[in-house]
Amino acid sequence: MPGALDLPPIGTKLLARVEQAAVDLGITRDHMTEAAARAAAALSRKLLENQVAGATVLALAGTGVKACATLHALRILHGFGARCSAVLTGGEREMRPETARAAAICEALPLPLLQPRSPSLRAAVADADLVLDGLLGVGLEGAPREPLAALIRLSNEVGADVLSLECPSGLEPDTGEPLQPTLEARATLAGFSPEPGRAGAIANGLYSLHIRMLDGVDGGNTGVMVLHDGRIRGGDGFFDYIGSYTAANGKWKGEIVNHEHTPSKGERPVFGGYEVGIGFSGTYSDKGADAEATALAGKRSVRFKAVLKKFADW
Repeated sequence: MPGALDLPPIGTKLLARVEQAAVDLGITRDHMTEAAARAAAALSRKLLENQVAGATVLALAGTGVKACATLHALRILHGFGARCSAVLTGGEREMRPETARAAAICEALPLPLLQPRSPSLRAAVADADLVLDGLLGVGLEGAPREPLAALIRLSNEVGADVLSLECPSGLEPDTGEPLQPTLEARATLAGFSPEPGRAGAIANGLYSLHIRMLDGVDGGNTGVMVLHDGRIRGGDGFFDYIGSYTAANGKWKGEIVNHEHTPSKGERPVFGGYEVGIGFSGTYSDKGADAEATALAGKRSVRFKAVLKKFADW
């Protein structure tokens, strides 16, 4: 039986046929929406490290089926004790009937329902422990328009921790092309897969690593690094590195701990003798990645630029 990585791409046309086949077998769309909502709530719990009670969760809701599932996921998380609220980008007349019903349930709970021009919107997005992306999904037609585009830009600007349903809003669902703007999601709960190589996280593989110090600090380093499903492992003649990362839509960020396994004897004076915590962010492509990083070595903060080039799958 093929694994998940061996399955062919599943585009929106095939997805629609699968959905219709399910309906023909007696599985209602309400059942499918509730299943998606429960899956989204379960993944949300994992992203919140099972600390749901008291966590702040904000849903960005469009007017379609994706918004319906997102609002029902919010309802479920509210039942587990999360402090939930939602941003509604359309009124009852603009929403699909099932989405309007989901919004009415959230209002009856009662959950705070914000508007895109609410003065408290920016703080709500920035302060949320998790943002549920229910704006645009497989029904996307062209680049996102206002007010959805403004919500996407705001979420990206404040670095919100986002779970997208179906696909990140603004991502073309069949080709994986990020339109302008596209939401930068931490994770995606999808029932389909775009064409390979066009979307998703940075490719798993073995990378060469070249480091150049910044801010007038003399020095640099070379090594190797393995990136695999959010985990980082690597090293060189004096140091090993272990860490984690998230990546989406051409951008990545993460944290690394740099440990000296062999005394560098002054050859690496900046990091030598310390266990160094490093935070980084940057961009990636199918050929490699780059990042600017800040390392805390003792009481000293050091900035450097790293360039990774992929030379083998992993």
